Amino acid sequence: MPKTKPKMTKNILERELLDHLQKKYKIEGSIYLGGGWIKPVVDMLEKLEKLPWFEHIELDQIKEKFGSLRVYWSKLPDSPDLSEAQSRAIFSLIEEAEKITDKTCYFCGKPGTRNTIKYFVCVRCEACTLSQQ
Repeated sequence: MPKTKPKMTKNILERELLDHLQKKYKIEGSIYLGGGWIKPVVDMLEKLEKLPWFEHIELDQIKEKFGSLRVYWSKLPDSPDLSEAQSRAIFSLIEEAEKITDKTCYFCGKPGTRNTIKYFVCVRCEACTLSQQ
């Protein structure tokens, strides 16, 4: 009997993409996001990578918490201190991604609003809200 490949579901593909991002951008901790937030986070990572001092920082964790994007980062131990302007540039790019995800459905990427279903605070579009009630 011929072996069949396992069906590649959307969740498996999203997890593989997140694993790829974790390796590419050397994210030391976890990266855990719904599929709808992957594009804004990739856009942010690409902009961060273009900063000349990106090699001096470490992305510790990227996740959703209480319905908002959280990006934790730190300066690498043996790297020179970052100037206030350099730190502000990093925070600005993170804040830009946070603002986008604050109005983007966590699950599908369509426009959404923050709401709570069964104690889970999340940004959802109308269709995802209805499907999860």
